[in-house]
This record gives sequence, structure tokens and C-alpha cells, in this order.
Amino acid sequence: MTLSVHDLKCEMSLALVPTPTKLPQVRSFVRLQLRWWGLAEDVVDDGLVVVGELLANVVKHVGEGECGLSLRVRDGVLHIRVRDGSSALPAVKWPVAHGVLECEEGRGLLIVDRLTGGAWSAERSPGGGKVVTCRLPLGGRRAPVVERPAPPSHWHAFYWAGGENPTRDEETDPDCPKPPAVNAASAAWVRKPASLHVGRLADTDACLAWLDARLTAEPPVARVPAPSLVGYARGELDHGERKVPLQWSTADGRIVRLMLLACPSRSRAFRCPGPQVAK
Repeated sequence: MTLSVHDLKCEMSLALVPTPTKLPQVRSFVRLQLRWWGLAEDVVDDGLVVVGELLANVVKHVGEGECGLSLRVRDGVLHIRVRDGSSALPAVKWPVAHGVLECEEGRGLLIVDRLTGGAWSAERSPGGGKVVTCRLPLGGRRAPVVERPAPPSHWHAFYWAGGENPTRDEETDPDCPKPPAVNAASAAWVRKPASLHVGRLADTDACLAWLDARLTAEPPVARVPAPSLVGYARGELDHGERKVPLQWSTADGRIVRLMLLACPSRSRAFRCPGPQVAK
């Protein structure tokens, strides 16, 4: 059954201590989460900007105290909430002359206000601190036409399963038969022993079929449904991504980590590992 964006009901929350160096990681996580839910790319882009501006305000005005980020899709709207420990409410600094801001303060909230069409609010929490809530309609704006690069000639599949996650030393050791980190560069996977290289896949349909077969053979725990993983991978491939990492835990306690790499890759360090066909 296919659900429209107005029927989706998805939620996630995250506690974090935002710092300037951590913000790119948080944005990357949010991007993956929103794509996993199958949201339109323009909604994902706007959501990333809103999250980035709200967390940047926390870093600038609150400091490195813990804050909360929550995302919720309901009734055709993406709700973004950021909670922090400061009771000072944010305010938009509107253009005062020729549509130009006279200072940088409040510029981020002006962007948020325009992206949400004014559908945002800030209120103090009873126990202290405040919550800023923004609402983005899932209909979004019309996505621009983007010229995409030529599709890959083929893909390479890498696979590993074990009783526990590899250590950092095992991930970075090119001679260790355990995989690199999930988000490691393409070349890091190719440098590993050939035992991790399952083989070559002809196209994105073959990639999804291979992934579906792996999920059937080693089903994930119930809280990570297999269709969601396949849907996430399909979204990444349809968007033109050339590196799709995945990891899940199985019901019997094992860890499955795999990688789909396009060939040719955008990375100059990537070297095609060979013509073996994946099974």
C-alpha cells in the first residue's frame, strides 16, 4: 500500500549538545531521516535549513548546553521542534531600509520565517528554557529541474556480518577483514580485503534486489522494518547518490554492515575492484 504525504505519521527525537563542529553531522543525520521517510527533496532541503538555523541560534546564544531536536510528520506537515535551556525568546530582525538588514542578528530567523510562511512559534517551557516550533507543509514548493550526471556503468556491493561492531582500529586497518566505518570514504572499502567485496551489480534495480535478498536472509529487528531500509536506499539511488551505506541489527543479535558503491565513483581514490558478479 502506498501512503500519500498527508497520511504519513513519523516521529523521531534526539538529545544533543550542539557545537559548531557537530552541526554538519546533525544536518547529515536529519537529511537521511527525512529521505528515509520519503519526503520530497525540496521539503528535505527546507527542513535542513530550518534545523541548521535553529541549532546555530542555540550554539550562539545558549552555548554548549544540552538541547532537544524532534521531527514529526503528521497531517501533511513536517513539524520541527528545538528545545534549549534559555528562557530568552528569539525575535526576527526585519529589513528596515531597502529590504536589507542592518545587522546579522536575527537573519537566521528571517530565513526560517520565510521558509515556513510565518508558521513558527517560540514559547517558554514551564520547567525552564524554551521550545521553538516550525511547520513546513509537505506539498512544499515546486522542485527545480536539476541536471544529473550520467548514471554509473555498474555498482559494487560490499557485505559483512558479525557478533559486534568492529573497533576503530579494525575499521581503519586495511588488512583487517572487518569493514570500515559505515560512512567511510569509498576508497576505504576498496582497500579492505577482497572477502568483503561481494561483487558487481548491473544497475540500481539490481542493487535494490540484492539489498532485499540480504534483508530477507537476515531480517532486522522489528523497530527497523525492512521496507524502510529498502525505501531509504531507493531514495538515495533515485537522488543520484553514488555511495549508499547501511547497517542493521538482526533478531539474533548480529550486526550487518554493507555498502553499495557506484562505478565510476566521484572519488579519484576509488579503483574498480573487479568484474565479479554479486550473488
